[in-house]
Amino acid sequence: SEDEVYILQSLASNIASSIERIGNETAINESEEKFRLLANNIPGTVYLSNYDENNTKIYINDEIEKLTGYAKSNFLNDQLSFIDLIHPEDKTSTIAAQKQAIENKRAIHLTYRIIHKDNHIVWVEEFGDVIKKDAKIEYIEGIFIDITNRKKNEKAVEKRLLAEAANKAKSDFLANMSHEI
Repeated sequence: SEDEVYILQSLASNIASSIERIGNETAINESEEKFRLLANNIPGTVYLSNYDENNTKIYINDEIEKLTGYAKSNFLNDQLSFIDLIHPEDKTSTIAAQKQAIENKRAIHLTYRIIHKDNHIVWVEEFGDVIKKDAKIEYIEGIFIDITNRKKNEKAVEKRLLAEAANKAKSDFLANMSHEI
């Protein structure tokens, strides 16, 4: 009868829709897993934040724990803001530089210090940009890279150059004095 045909067609349509939905969900799950694997194997802290006063984290990879000493759940549950970790001497200028980059439609590229949970200084280089939705800034995405060793090496080179310059000045002075005598 027509009713039975209609019921069978509806059933077939529902089965086809369910199979398509399951396929889509599987594809989404596989894509998310690939993203997680990629993000967790990057040698830096990848983040996605809301565009709000505290840049509230929506996503952050596992590297945040190595960088800050704090569990990533502290950032995702709003127990801790990354901004709170910025060294007090760098905080105002860092926030202002980020705001200025966003207002001028430039990518974010900053270097500043944070205070690790163990109370030591970590130098961070941040690269980021905004994600817009309906022409309005919705999110900030980016990466934090620990550059502490690079900063230590730069300071060591600077000290060596200063020591060499002082040594040369001393040698030149002694040579001139010896010549004068």
